[in-house]
Amino acid sequence: MRHAVLLLLFSALLLLDSPAAATQIVVLDDGVELEDVSAIVRDVGDFRFAVLPDDVIVPQLEGMRRLQLRDGEDAFLVDVHSASAERSVFTSSRRLVEGKNFSIVAADAAQTRVLDTLSVCRERLIWIEPRDVDPRTALPGLARVDAEVKNEIVDGIVSSRYAQIVRELSGNIVFWLNDNLESTDNRYTHTAGTGDDIDIAAAYLQDRFEAAGYDVIRQPFQVNATTTDNIIAVKTGTTFPDEIITVGAHYDAISEDPSLRAPGAEDNGSGTAAVLQLAEVFADYETERTIHFVCFSGEEQGLYGSQYYVSQLGANGWNVINALTMDMISAWESNYKVIIEGETPWESLMSVFEQNVVEYAQIASRKDYFSFGSDHVPFQNAGIPAFLAIDWDYGTYDHYHRTTDRWQYLDASLGHRITQAMAGALADLTNPSRVATDAPATRSAISLAPNFPNPFNPRTVIRFALDRESEISLRVYDLAGRHVQTIVDETLGAGPHLAQWDGTDLQGREVASGTYLLRLMRGEDVVSRRMSLVR
Repeated sequence: MRHAVLLLLFSALLLLDSPAAATQIVVLDDGVELEDVSAIVRDVGDFRFAVLPDDVIVPQLEGMRRLQLRDGEDAFLVDVHSASAERSVFTSSRRLVEGKNFSIVAADAAQTRVLDTLSVCRERLIWIEPRDVDPRTALPGLARVDAEVKNEIVDGIVSSRYAQIVRELSGNIVFWLNDNLESTDNRYTHTAGTGDDIDIAAAYLQDRFEAAGYDVIRQPFQVNATTTDNIIAVKTGTTFPDEIITVGAHYDAISEDPSLRAPGAEDNGSGTAAVLQLAEVFADYETERTIHFVCFSGEEQGLYGSQYYVSQLGANGWNVINALTMDMISAWESNYKVIIEGETPWESLMSVFEQNVVEYAQIASRKDYFSFGSDHVPFQNAGIPAFLAIDWDYGTYDHYHRTTDRWQYLDASLGHRITQAMAGALADLTNPSRVATDAPATRSAISLAPNFPNPFNPRTVIRFALDRESEISLRVYDLAGRHVQTIVDETLGAGPHLAQWDGTDLQGREVASGTYLLRLMRGEDVVSRRMSLVR
């Protein structure tokens, strides 16, 4: 989803955290300034407005107009992409302010369901308490990162694995979940609670995060009458655990007929896949700072999920110091490039990503200093340094908010490169290191290294080691626990060994794409790893 210059005026007047703290909105003429109040002031083309907490008393100033909301209404800043959509928007909501490119409308719960079916991007306008973050503070970890470790991490971002996640999230291929084959081509927020559609996607994300070894938080919140969840995987830092770097993307999707289908491959299966793959790669490293890998819901309705996450930082004791977000990163028409969208105060953070784009993605980029319509905005509204990575041609993507937003219209190589650049930036901010191993005397009797390549097609090499001559079994299972193949079943000597799996089952038949368990067993000693076959 999607573009508003932010000026944050902080005072000592702060509200308690709230998912939708009471808000007042005023439109300001040129030259009118709000003094001695806490406000978010934004310029959106040809008009200027401010969002304030409702309990702050602002004197009526000449050149200031207060917007009045009726009971049950929310205010939305909307970007209308076409004349026909503009007519539909103003038919389906109450116009408060109309500008050249942006407008502010009021809509109740029923009207917002109509807005869901239109080709518009919108932000719900709410007050979020500014956090106590100093954007001038030096960025953490820079110039101290072990180059070899960083290169390992970036190389761990594999194009085939990235593609597999996007395909699974958008209904292109099936996947195993809770011992069942599942698929979903609809991640519409208001399908939450049905057990299907976006609920399957949320369960999939939680399962994959947990499989990588993370503690996962399901953070429920309301979008009108619908309860949906942010999915948060937590990696606790070793040196500065109270300093959090958030890496996020929204996993919900929208279309012109969202009750039927909203596959959202580009918007935003592409960004969600990046978050999940980053989590999988960073799982094998310790980081100085805590990382929250967050998949937000409710973004398409106006950034509900990221607004809720940011509004609850204080209540949860979460000190987020930087936020890196991604939205629509795998489609292009004529520009194989990336946009880095942020605001002037966060220039240094944007530059960290820009440098990694040059070094690892090796594609062109540009910085935009006008933020709107995606999950970086609530962080910026709260004074937290943040930026968005988005593909250069997002504005010309023909399948935007359509039932046709499918895998076949994407280029996984672009999303892969942008994810590699994000891996480099995250390494710069968290200073990762290899997980320390115990001394040889206490080392595990058997060890199983990650297979290579992973994902693979059709063969992968498996490395394992034994501390003594042993009778061992190396087997492949599917996620339902079914025995797929026996690779090794014999007595082997001490030391390192190599084996290979060619993607076939016990009858010699090729198995389907998916995630499989590799299990090395010697008596009661068992070591397992996941591997992904992508055909």
